[in-house]
Amino acid sequence: MKQTKAKYAGKNMYELTLSNKGGLVMPIIIEWTYKDGTKEIDRIPAQVWRMNENKVIKTFVKDKEVASIKLDPLKETADINEANNSWNTIAEPSKFSVFKAGLRGGRGGGPGGGGGGLNPMQKAQEKKGF
Repeated sequence: MKQTKAKYAGKNMYELTLSNKGGLVMPIIIEWTYKDGTKEIDRIPAQVWRMNENKVIKTFVKDKEVASIKLDPLKETADINEANNSWNTIAEPSKFSVFKAGLRGGRGGGPGGGGGGLNPMQKAQEKKGF
């Protein structure tokens, strides 16, 4: 018991409960972001689901303290709900939200869509004097 306690002294232990909501067995890819700003990726093969295809509990021992956790950071798996893939991170806006925010009311970027912001084709025409 003392040897085990000494072995894990100064280590950080994390227990993750992962659920398979879609029924498709996929590998688990975890990105750990540590408090010092460094990152690490753990790849767990799909065989992890062999005992229970609905839920897996994994324990990880890390030397550093974790600031945030993100599942499938490079979008390599078939995941239909990316909103539940992180802990202690700020969710990134969807591409649609970014696109919509860039329009600000319609074409052209201004209120009513009439002015101000020009698209690349309009800018090219302006430069050529058309």
